[in-house]
Amino acid sequence: MKIKLDQNLSIHLRKVLAALNHDVDTVFDEGLTGVDDVAVLKAANSQDRILFTLDTDFLNLKAYPPGSHSGHRCFSSASSGCASAGEIREGICLKQ
Repeated sequence: MKIKLDQNLSIHLRKVLAALNHDVDTVFDEGLTGVDDVAVLKAANSQDRILFTLDTDFLNLKAYPPGSHSGHRCFSSASSGCASAGEIREGICLKQ
């Protein structure tokens, strides 16, 4: 799977996902930190990457309808406000 990690996820997650044989890129790699959501999703889409993010704005189907992009996966953790690398790894492994 080709993945782009948003700036709100740890860059250390790259190693975890790469160990699962995913092709991982980050918003940091492209110098896209601080740009708007549309630009981040456009960059991911231009490379056929699924965007992994904590940004729930991407859950708005009117703004980001299915089929208009390569996909995105929003993660959340009610207790800490962010998902740990382990939680994301487990979530991906369970889905495969």
